[in-house]
This record gives sequence, C-alpha cells and structure tokens, in this order.
Amino acid sequence: MKKKIIVILLALLVPAASLMATPWIQVGANVGYSPALNFEDTSDFVDGFSDLQNYKFGAEARINLFDWVSLAVPGTFALDFSQFDIQPSVNLNLPLGFLDIALGVGAKMQISNDNGNWYMNGSSFSQAGNAFLDSNFLYRGALTFNLGFLGIGLAAAVPSSGTFSEMGELDAWTPQWESTAISASVLVNFF
Repeated sequence: MKKKIIVILLALLVPAASLMATPWIQVGANVGYSPALNFEDTSDFVDGFSDLQNYKFGAEARINLFDWVSLAVPGTFALDFSQFDIQPSVNLNLPLGFLDIALGVGAKMQISNDNGNWYMNGSSFSQAGNAFLDSNFLYRGALTFNLGFLGIGLAAAVPSSGTFSEMGELDAWTPQWESTAISASVLVNFF
C-alpha cells in the first residue's frame, strides 16, 4: 500500500516539477513591432498594428545560466531584408512556477544595407568596435510562460538616450519611453 502511494505521488509530482523547471536553452521564432509605440496619441494605434510593414520577424535564443541569470539574443529583420536588429542582453530572472520575469540591460545594434555595403550602427564592419560603442544602451523586460517543452514570451525594449561611449554622462542613462518596442516569441525549451 505504501509503495502504491509513493508511486502515485511521484507520478503526480515529477511532471509538475518538470513543467515548472527553468529550461537551460531556449530557441524560437520572434516577431517585433517596429514603430515606436506612442502612448500619448492613440488615434492611429489600431491602423499601425494592422499594417504588416510595421512588423519585423526573426529568431531569439536564450541561455539561462542559473535560475536567476540569463543571456538573451533576439534578432529581427525587415521584410525587404535591408535591415537587421540584434538586441543582446544580460537579464536577472525571477522564476515563479510557470512564469519567468526577466529584467535586463543590453545593446541595440542595427545592421543595414546601403547599396550593397553593410553597416552596423552607421559604421562599416571593419570598425566593429566603434559600432558597439555607438549602440544604444537598452533596458529590457520580458515575461515568459514555460509550459513543458514550449515557452511563450512577451518583451519590451526601451533604448536609452545615449550610447555606450557616452555612459559616463548621467543623461545617457535616461530611457526613451517613446521608442519602446514590443515583441512576442515562441520558444522551444531544451534541457
């Protein structure tokens, strides 16, 4: 009788625990809304969401180093493939069962094509160090629902008013709320 109770408890608890465990690696699709959200003027809010040109599609990869620290790299591209956005970030996570709340900081890097010449943040690829220093400091918040092998996430990214080369100035840390970008992702959880 005791063995049956133990087996039944294990049968119930192991799947529940595995559903709530933080996955180590997550990879999946990402869609971002590219125009900045204007919270003050909502007159053409619905029209903006219905225009497919306002969206960027791409992929996202996350590595959860511990339950409370993760590295995220969402990347999106414009529909005409003339522009790519990469926003790597380091996040502090708060796992709450199925829900994972992440707050982090990172960089906003934009790769663009101008008549066959590729640039990162306005600098040529031969000057990649300058391109990183010219990238905006980025604040990122994300909510992810981890449901077994699948994760569904929503994120908001807010660039700062300055670049990494200007981080010594206090004004450079000011968030540009009017440039807030939102994204959604569907991730496959590994390990």
